[in-house]
Amino acid sequence: MELALVIVAASEDGPEHHRAGVARRALAASHVVDTIDLVAEEVTPAMSRSERLHYETSTPLLDQTIETHADLVSRAATLVFVFPTVWWTPPPVLQAWLERTFVPGVAFQLDERHRLRPNLHALRAIVGITSHYHPEVMADGGDGARRILLRTMRLNAPRRIRTGWLVDPDDAQIDAELGKR
Repeated sequence: MELALVIVAASEDGPEHHRAGVARRALAASHVVDTIDLVAEEVTPAMSRSERLHYETSTPLLDQTIETHADLVSRAATLVFVFPTVWWTPPPVLQAWLERTFVPGVAFQLDERHRLRPNLHALRAIVGITSHYHPEVMADGGDGARRILLRTMRLNAPRRIRTGWLVDPDDAQIDAELGKR
């Protein structure tokens, strides 16, 4: 079975953990499901100077936890991001995790002409499940969360992939969306 990875970027007292549980159950029938809880794992919401300096080297992964996450991402067929929208974007802990994990050699390769070549060969679908999202406000702010996760992230897959976007969904909406994956 294919791997589905549920990435949760929210405090434990928010609705996101319940939604992540619903997502895991919906995916369990057709996938091996693993979860990364960025807050529980105490992922720092900013890259360190050392991480930034190593980003464009042959050893961009400095942290063992992030290296483990990168391995999961490289094997995942489905990525499900569960988070609250904060100021038009994913929360800082998710943005920092993306910057640390989707690095050269994991999410993409650079060819001899320094052109980006997608490297997530197993990836088939990306789904964003968010809360605190107001469409009229998001339109004014550019809808950064959706752009980052559904437009930019899919460029790391060498083929066309499915995407889904759920805003403040109930359990049935999550089941319906993830049941298609």
